Amino acid sequence: MTQNKKWHEPFEPSEWLKRIFSCLNTVIFIGAALFIFSELRFDWCEKLTGSYLAMSNANRPETGTVWKAGKSSYRAKAHLKNIIDDRHTSARNAGEAGSFLELSSKILPGQWTHLESPHFKQLYLDLPDSYAREIIDPAELIWLFGTTDLNRILCKSKPGGIVIYFLDTGNRVIRDIELDADRLAFIEEKERPFKANLDAIPEFKNRIFPAEKFFSVLLDLPGDINHDLMINPGKLLRQPGKILRAGISEEADSGYIKMGFEFYHKGETTIVTVKGREWAVWRLSLSLTGESK
Repeated sequence: MTQNKKWHEPFEPSEWLKRIFSCLNTVIFIGAALFIFSELRFDWCEKLTGSYLAMSNANRPETGTVWKAGKSSYRAKAHLKNIIDDRHTSARNAGEAGSFLELSSKILPGQWTHLESPHFKQLYLDLPDSYAREIIDPAELIWLFGTTDLNRILCKSKPGGIVIYFLDTGNRVIRDIELDADRLAFIEEKERPFKANLDAIPEFKNRIFPAEKFFSVLLDLPGDINHDLMINPGKLLRQPGKILRAGISEEADSGYIKMGFEFYHKGETTIVTVKGREWAVWRLSLSLTGESK
């Protein structure tokens, strides 16, 4: 007959002692005691861990390296994105500039931007001839665009203005020109449309003609004269409204004579001035005054 084992909790102290000091428990207790004593006496666990760390030290990153690398990468990408965005903004602003002064104001300090060749030509041709020559002589500009290996034009902002560089296919600077913002502002101010009427401007006094008469006489002149009558007609084309009258100045300046055009738009009159070559404007003036007699 087999003896039934008691799996329930014992009720006698003797049974408790038997279970506590069983062979298995005694072996486990002695092993744990020896393990703890050897560790406290010989420090073998620390030494083993230290040896392992020393062996694998070359393959482990420094403290925080992974975190620092990730943060640096994020910052670099954000900085690069800002640089690209700034360049795109500057390039867009440069392409929208309607004058050299506007171009200088739209380029951020110390920043470079690309300027399309046709756009540069347009900005240059929009200037009165006398002012354009101050920037660069037309003959030299023709030489740059017509005979050199000009590849691109770069602009760089500088304190008080901009510098424009003309580069060849090897990225060598062929020519550079500096534009002073104060001088450009002076040119813009003199050439900018303003609210007034021709009667209020002394230099046009007694030389004001109705628009119909002015253009009727102008269009009857020979073609070679018309070509030199208006150096910068783009200003007139950009101005909204209807031309009521035109005036011719009595004063010549460096071979040019100023003409003023009175525009009417939304209840206001605006004066736009352009320059023509002296000989051509005098011819027009003689035809106008001779026809009026």
